[in-house]
Amino acid sequence: MACRRVELETEWVTSTAPAVTSAAPRATGGARASLLGRARRADGTTQVTYAGHPLYYFLGDRSRGDINCQNATEFGGTWLLVDPSGRAIHKNAPPCPKP
Repeated sequence: MACRRVELETEWVTSTAPAVTSAAPRATGGARASLLGRARRADGTTQVTYAGHPLYYFLGDRSRGDINCQNATEFGGTWLLVDPSGRAIHKNAPPCPKP
């Protein structure tokens, strides 16, 4: 069991990255500034949140507008986009490619 957990954690770390910041996050596009926030991570970095959800990048997305690994249950949870109001989007997208 520990071996599998290590494999999953390693795969997760190489597939995603937290959206971290050293300054106040700035809203662009349709994002609402009032829903942006920050949370301190265990490693001391500060992660951007939106409507209380921690934000991550999927490293398989290479260009602006890429939506891969959406509504996918992997790495111990379901990965979803959020709309400008902070609600989860459950629309399916292509399967998660390996970065």
